[in-house]
Amino acid sequence: MLAVLRRGRSLRIDSIGKIFEPGKPVRLASSREAVYLHEAHGERVQVIPPLACYGVRKGQDVRRVERWELRRWQEQGWRVVQRPAGVETGGTVLVIRTMGLGDVLMLTPALGALHRELGSPVQVATYARYVPLLWGNKDVEAAYPIGTDYMPERFGACADLNWGPERHELAETVPRQDILAEMLGVKPEDRRPRYRIAASEQAWARGMVSSWARPIVGIQVHASCPTRSYPAALMAVLVGKLRKLGGTVVLLGEWDSIGGEAGVRDLVGRLSLRQLAAVIGVCDCLVCPDSGLLHLAEAVGTRYVGLFGPVPSWLRMSGYCAGVTVDGSAQLGCEPCFDRARCKHARGPACLWALTPEVICELVAEVLADTAT
Repeated sequence: MLAVLRRGRSLRIDSIGKIFEPGKPVRLASSREAVYLHEAHGERVQVIPPLACYGVRKGQDVRRVERWELRRWQEQGWRVVQRPAGVETGGTVLVIRTMGLGDVLMLTPALGALHRELGSPVQVATYARYVPLLWGNKDVEAAYPIGTDYMPERFGACADLNWGPERHELAETVPRQDILAEMLGVKPEDRRPRYRIAASEQAWARGMVSSWARPIVGIQVHASCPTRSYPAALMAVLVGKLRKLGGTVVLLGEWDSIGGEAGVRDLVGRLSLRQLAAVIGVCDCLVCPDSGLLHLAEAVGTRYVGLFGPVPSWLRMSGYCAGVTVDGSAQLGCEPCFDRARCKHARGPACLWALTPEVICELVAEVLADTAT
């Protein structure tokens, strides 16, 4: 397993007896060293997972290359001499992936494929708040909060996937699920995320909504990324129009509720992550910006209307089938900015302002009609 200094001057780490020079890979002695580097020096040092790396030879020159660079090296006459060790040699694999809720769920198809390759489930380290997403997943033997003791000496390989997909050369042209799978050297049969609602959680959610008028339409008030959140001024109008469809509107999310009115249930900030998943599971439709709740809805089979702006929907939802998405950037004829540029629109991303409440309500009505039939 290798690690490389991403930026800055040389770095000496006495605790593991290593000196890092910019751009020069350093071989690590154990998975414990890899986990330590990720936690203590992850901003500057990148651990190169063995599952994603190949050895190539040209004459007497042997080099170690990333999985997504392999084709380019082969086109230049280099021959593969070492395949990823983790899958072929067996042993328990630790996969490290943090980022957002959706990023953890988008990883689950690749974990399933890796489970099939290894013949045994893998173990995962992520943010503590996202560990419950993996409870009950048959492809995951154990999930650990970042910063706790993983006992890394037990692992045959450690795959650190943090920032790899985001910095991939095809990050803006290939679905993220495919990039994650490529970094692990696997090919999932299905891109859809995996999540299991326990029977007790399902019973609790059904009991809570038993007196609510149907259809139940959940709506996420905010995305975690401000540039992907539906404008608050339009959100209030949207909630009012959804109320006119009949049934019950449920406000969901973690913070900053817009308040409720008659027929609107406000659950913002009142549910645990698994309770939130159970509530989404009993909704007839979920209206949601580009965020992790869309992936959660797909995983539990709830119909949805996804609202996309700076990032094209197909890069995140390719292969999904439970709902529909609408891209504001496409309606404007605007080139997706991927959250990088400050939009010239004075009130926020113009692409999200282009998604009018009327258009969204029409889509919701169509989804509900399909669900009814």
